[in-house]
Amino acid sequence: MMKLTKLITCLLLPISPLLAQQRTGRVFEDQNSNNQFEQNEKQLANIVVSDGYDVVKTDKTGTYSLPHNPNARFLSVTIPSGYKATKTHYIPLRGEVKNLDFALTKDTVQQADFLRFIQITDTETPLYGPWIDNVRNYAQQQKASLIMHTGDICYEPGMLFHAKQVNSELMARPTYYTVGNHDLVKGEYGEKLFEDLFGPTYYSFDAGPAHFVVTPMPNGDYKPSYTADQIIAWLKKDLATMDRSKPLIFINHDFFAGPDFILKGEKEQIDLMQFNLKAWFYGHWHNNFVFKQRESMLSVQTLPIKEELITRQRSLSWSISTNKESKILNLFIPIYVTISN
Repeated sequence: MMKLTKLITCLLLPISPLLAQQRTGRVFEDQNSNNQFEQNEKQLANIVVSDGYDVVKTDKTGTYSLPHNPNARFLSVTIPSGYKATKTHYIPLRGEVKNLDFALTKDTVQQADFLRFIQITDTETPLYGPWIDNVRNYAQQQKASLIMHTGDICYEPGMLFHAKQVNSELMARPTYYTVGNHDLVKGEYGEKLFEDLFGPTYYSFDAGPAHFVVTPMPNGDYKPSYTADQIIAWLKKDLATMDRSKPLIFINHDFFAGPDFILKGEKEQIDLMQFNLKAWFYGHWHNNFVFKQRESMLSVQTLPIKEELITRQRSLSWSISTNKESKILNLFIPIYVTISN
């Protein structure tokens, strides 16, 4: 009997550390929007979850398991088309985190083969202004799937203000943020405040027929902790999971890939054109223009909303439709809107 007991003990010893080195949770449809899993709620299979280093999919029970990476600061879920996060698309890993479940709710605004979203950029203000109400109302009127801020939220006061006043709850549509050069501020590392307020600096999500990838500005006012190699290594894994028939929309604060659309680090590189890249949205330069590259590829730069231009403020809504069979982007119409009208 003692020999059997010792054998069982020996067998269990190496298993416990392995289990402790996994981060495990579930992705589920939060039918009552209480951010808590209940037994009657559907668990979602084949949903992508990442810690910024590794990328996995949930199994048929909606469960995922990631290796315990001590460098990871967040878990994030690639929200699938037709859904939105009940709370956020990410879970901070600072301190002891017991619940690693992602709660998603059905988004009745989204359409499977049509996408409209609003890009705002370089808002650079810590003050409430009519532009916020205008963007919110316009998003609701146009049934926009999401609002995307492409960076330069701007320094500590602006970032703190936007986190409180320009968020998914108050804007009534999923609202995402990108790191701009002026969003890398003094702290433990450049993007620390951004992470505290808005979550991970690089992540992905699906909306309508498209796959979005959001990446941070490579450099800025203060040095970030992330590197180009780190982001590209994650990007390769993320894009390996995407449906290649979907158009890829790339989000950054600036355009820096060059005409070949190959992102390069010191050791890593990736050719975005191999993943059905259709558009690169950015801000930074305080201008509006769209230029076509490589047949159907568009680079899109957007003018910031400025308080002193309130009588002729502009936001930008992008209408994207696809062929239902191929899901390839075949129509891309920029709509410049004077919001005061």
